[in-house]
Amino acid sequence: MLTFFTLYLPTHPRYRCFILCIIFALSLLCVVAYLTHKDSQENTQYMARLYGETLVKLAAEQVSASVFHKDSISLQAIARYITDQNMITSVIIYDISDSIMAQASDATPLQRGQEQRYKSLINSGGNRIGSITLGIIPSENIHPQSNILLAIIALLLLAVMMITYIKYRTTISKPKDNTEDPLPPSVVETMTQEKVNDGAVEISLLLQISNIDFLYQYLNGELRSQQLDKFDDHLQQVAALYNGKIIAAAVDSFLLLFTDQSDRCIQQALYCGELILKLNQQTEESIITLNGFIQQPQKNLTHSSMISTVRKSLLGKKNQCFIESSLIKSYELEEKLELEEIQKTSGAMLIKGFTGSDATLLEDQLKLLKHNTKRTEPKDL
Repeated sequence: MLTFFTLYLPTHPRYRCFILCIIFALSLLCVVAYLTHKDSQENTQYMARLYGETLVKLAAEQVSASVFHKDSISLQAIARYITDQNMITSVIIYDISDSIMAQASDATPLQRGQEQRYKSLINSGGNRIGSITLGIIPSENIHPQSNILLAIIALLLLAVMMITYIKYRTTISKPKDNTEDPLPPSVVETMTQEKVNDGAVEISLLLQISNIDFLYQYLNGELRSQQLDKFDDHLQQVAALYNGKIIAAAVDSFLLLFTDQSDRCIQQALYCGELILKLNQQTEESIITLNGFIQQPQKNLTHSSMISTVRKSLLGKKNQCFIESSLIKSYELEEKLELEEIQKTSGAMLIKGFTGSDATLLEDQLKLLKHNTKRTEPKDL
């Protein structure tokens, strides 16, 4: 049921509020109909019971003379006459010793429990001389199962309303992804002012949560917040280790910038990208999947444009980090990294891991991160 509403309900809160109102109104109508129908049936059952008790007493008075004289022929005729009346299905007349003197029944087939029987004593001169039992079919307006059906419908609607309400309260609608929109001039100007002199080296690392749709589709607000908060802690911790600055963020993407007067920033970006991916993968409670892309920032692109451009190249990827092909030759990374070419026209290569002592250093740093210990300085590549 939770999955059904997660998949098929609109994600905007106002639609869920509208659905809640409709379900509440339907539930209220079912409850009112149930109470009204139940009260009506109780009145009908009371009238039917009163009718049966009155009818059997009248029948006892009608056959008292024949029972007193033990006139079986008259009793049989009277019994047949009584069964011809509306709602009466059977008549059994007993003498004082409870032996059957006469009986008659209607030919109409009956369902089990449909017939209700009423019994009355037959008196003559104040003395008991026998008894009579009438079988009567209640009014067709009496349907106890209808009450049960209405009650079940009302309970189901209330259950659906509670499920929808819980989803409405705990699910946060997915924020608008505005990475395609240009940033306001004031923001672009501020970012430009933060850049260092032209002589500095800059390397950017884009981290993208590849299963963001899954998080918003299948997790409620509390569980999703736990996942994203845990990832944010990891990101802040690893970025701080290697002087990475988070300069832009979207719903599913984070852009980090590494700046240095030497080539050291490339190794900082590589360590940061690999560590955040491995740390996230090895965190048992985390179900987030990540991708990373390391490149040289283009001066003529805003940060939002960089996120949008790189994001398209990461579609369909999972827990992988890529590097711009031009950086490999520029910084002589062929012997330091295990690389795999994706497509010749892609302009990027997949980082499968570090080689030699760099791989060991990365594992040591990962262990230290798990225990929140001090930083191990990355070795120059």
